[in-house]
Amino acid sequence: MHVRLNCPQEDKYCINQAEPPEGDGCGHETKSWRLNPTPQKKRASAPIMPKQCSEMLNAL
Repeated sequence: MHVRLNCPQEDKYCINQAEPPEGDGCGHETKSWRLNPTPQKKRASAPIMPKQCSEMLNAL
């Protein structure tokens, strides 16, 4: 959530914030939030089915 506040016109000591940068702030900027991401685990391949099981299933 982003909140931008403006100074009241009658307050001569208040300094407004600088304009926000271009974009919605949800692009490459968010990559800096997590500098060392956890690598994704490789999925294990399915085990090889024994020949007897394959023959039985193919017979059905």
